[in-house]
Amino acid sequence: TSIAAATPPNWEVALWDENLLQGAPPLDPFPAVVGITVHLTFARRAYELAAWYRARGATIILGGLHVLSCPDEAAPHANAIAIGDGVQLWPQILRDIDAGTLRPIYRADFRNDYRDDPSPRRELLPRASFLTTASLIATRGCHNRCGFCYLATNGLQMPYRVKDPAQIAAE
Repeated sequence: TSIAAATPPNWEVALWDENLLQGAPPLDPFPAVVGITVHLTFARRAYELAAWYRARGATIILGGLHVLSCPDEAAPHANAIAIGDGVQLWPQILRDIDAGTLRPIYRADFRNDYRDDPSPRRELLPRASFLTTASLIATRGCHNRCGFCYLATNGLQMPYRVKDPAQIAAE
């Protein structure tokens, strides 16, 4: 929903989450661009979906923590990879697709002011798939660096960021 909020208005957005048991991947209308957030535990499945859509002509963009940690592994499975804050990168990726100038790698850090990020587009979520819909997003990242977590990776610069209380209430 955060990436959807960063999508320029000339693009139509649909959200599909296999974990919500929403059925088969979308086919009609067939998406021109497929963005997939890749997590370690679902990387193989993300790559399978990317290959399926790519073989049928969709432009594939991969991002997420696994891509951040393993860009060389992810790159062959996509037309482009997003390394870093996807909310910052997504509008530029779509502009480049429109212009026919898509690059293989896009990079952003996590040092922007989280307060400047747009509000998530929660209207795209299938409400019946969630136990509760009364959630707030107040922070991004984590202030801990647990040894088992991606955020403890040497060299990873992902700060803990917060929104102002008034912004949270408005969402």
